[in-house]
Amino acid sequence: MKDVAKTILKYIILAAVPVAIIMLAAHMLQPNAERGDAMALKGSIPPIDAAVPAQTETATFSLG
Repeated sequence: MKDVAKTILKYIILAAVPVAIIMLAAHMLQPNAERGDAMALKGSIPPIDAAVPAQTETATFSLG
């Protein structure tokens, strides 16, 4: 009976460990609110916004 219990426990552990590793990896890769807001909290400007000129001018055209 002990051998059967050990075998069953071994298969449960062999199935649970990969699932736990996949869940942990998915949790680590998922962006959370703290990491997403870190740039706003630091006060840094994202690179795509840093390339925009500080002042823009508009022009109006009339037909007539």
